[in-house]
Amino acid sequence: MHRSNGSRYGVVLCCAAVAAAIVGNVAPALANVTNDIPYQASFETNVPGTVIGMDGWYSANETAAVVVAETYDYRMARTLEGETHTNVLVYTATASNLFSYASANVTNVWVDLMVKPAFSTVVPVDVPDDVLTACYFGLDANSNGQMFVLHTAWTTDFNLENLWTPLAHTPVVSGEWVRVTIKTDYLTDVMYDGGVNKYFQIQINGGPAITNARAHTTVPPEFDEETFTIVTNGTWFLAYGGGYGGGPTQLNALVMMGKGEIDDLLVSDAATTAETVWTIAASAGTNGAIFHNGTVTVPDGWDIPFAVTADPEFMIGEVTVDGSPISVPSRATELVYWFSNVTADATISATFVTTNLSPGVYTPNGTAITWLESFDLGPEDDDQDGDGDGALTWEEYVAGTDPTSSASVFRVLDIEFFGASNVVSWYGTDDSGVTNAFSMWRNTNGLISPVWDLVASNNIAPRAADGTNTWVDTTPPTGPTFYRPGVIWFWEP
Repeated sequence: MHRSNGSRYGVVLCCAAVAAAIVGNVAPALANVTNDIPYQASFETNVPGTVIGMDGWYSANETAAVVVAETYDYRMARTLEGETHTNVLVYTATASNLFSYASANVTNVWVDLMVKPAFSTVVPVDVPDDVLTACYFGLDANSNGQMFVLHTAWTTDFNLENLWTPLAHTPVVSGEWVRVTIKTDYLTDVMYDGGVNKYFQIQINGGPAITNARAHTTVPPEFDEETFTIVTNGTWFLAYGGGYGGGPTQLNALVMMGKGEIDDLLVSDAATTAETVWTIAASAGTNGAIFHNGTVTVPDGWDIPFAVTADPEFMIGEVTVDGSPISVPSRATELVYWFSNVTADATISATFVTTNLSPGVYTPNGTAITWLESFDLGPEDDDQDGDGDGALTWEEYVAGTDPTSSASVFRVLDIEFFGASNVVSWYGTDDSGVTNAFSMWRNTNGLISPVWDLVASNNIAPRAADGTNTWVDTTPPTGPTFYRPGVIWFWEP
């Protein structure tokens, strides 16, 4: 791997059609300003529009990099202090920025930024020859939201091979922000002819440096004298732009290629803070979905929403957080649950059930077909009084009585008088699977007036295990009083 003296090296971040990467060998003519390290850009002070010609950004295309206003769905994984995060940098062509050092002997430089990838199915093979390293998020048969890095690896016969290698990490979802941190090391491995090998590590969302079989355990790599091989399966990749020939010893350029979005860019010769992160494991059963899905990495103190959505003709059955059910509105098909101020690992899961409107499952009155079949009845019997007790079959379903027995009927059993209270008892069960609480209506002239007052609305619960339910009227009116138990049964055929 030969690099001529005097070349400019940097990093290329490949996020989309080609990628965005940390690249080197960018000619001085590609920038109007060379920035000192440390350098940071949050883009919050930029007026939406092109940044070419500002803050060191350069491109042959003045619209290659444009600041736009964006409202985030949730907080970024890393924030620059005091920023509001309403602007981002969108790039649609190659754009670059150059850097210089106050010290000539800087060994490590960190490039830390937020990236919103637009996935690529095309490997960016046309990367400049003097790039230190490059990376992009891929979407192909071998990768679904994985980051690929360009690096050099030693073969078994001690030749050097250039590779695009996928990293093992939680897949990145298209259209979501992800934090990418690249630590570069330049001055630790001097070759026999005076060349300098350079190395880098990758972190995703503030996690530890990612281990890979093609990477080394130390810088410089250890040599196993028993097997005559260089020790691998570590975190340090040999930089694509590092090798023989006495190439440059410091990163001096950042180039964005392809298309994508970035924010909170930091280039520093001091270690960036890798904040504490937690994981939320999200899952959904069949007939619905949850977003985000899978294991989501969440920085300490984050707020993050999870949207639960049922498929057509299904509704949310149960949502549990850390194993405990949360309140779900009746017949809900959508629900958003927020984890606020996350300070520990967590789980969220959702299940889905058939709605009462599903064909072949319920009748237009809401009677379960399986319940009818248990009595050798069908949907055609739903509006019939087959046992002659005065209640239609669907009414017996709601009351939990037997539609084939006239002795099993939803009726008042007794009214007793205790001091100033009336105690009403009636028959009704939950044997049909309907558990709606009973209600009570009252009338003081039931033989003449059709008006009944609702005095207990769906608050007589639970239904009695033996079928005999009671309710105490502690403030009965004077004179004759009539009572009518019932169920408030909402149905939307």
